[in-house]
Amino acid sequence: MRQRQPTEQRIINGGEKEKQTREAALLSVVRRLHDDLDAAVFAACGWPPTLTEAEILEQLVALNREWAKEEASGLVRWLRLDHQNPGGTRTQQTQLAVGLLS
Repeated sequence: MRQRQPTEQRIINGGEKEKQTREAALLSVVRRLHDDLDAAVFAACGWPPTLTEAEILEQLVALNREWAKEEASGLVRWLRLDHQNPGGTRTQQTQLAVGLLS
């Protein structure tokens, strides 16, 4: 008599329908994580969650311009100093200018 596989193993080794169900479930988890990350970034930047892709791009370009001006004036925000400035000078940032874009 053939032993029956545990439910989890049947799902893993299951047919096409089980495979599609499993892939849909994994996709929904990835989608939820992506949405959570988007929401966290929007909150951190002070952006409303209703921005369109074009508005997000406008905000990012504005932020890039602001940081370029800061860097031109000597204010550099090193996130990963060893990677971004290997062997370079290690100047200390004396102020933190964080502004929210509206």
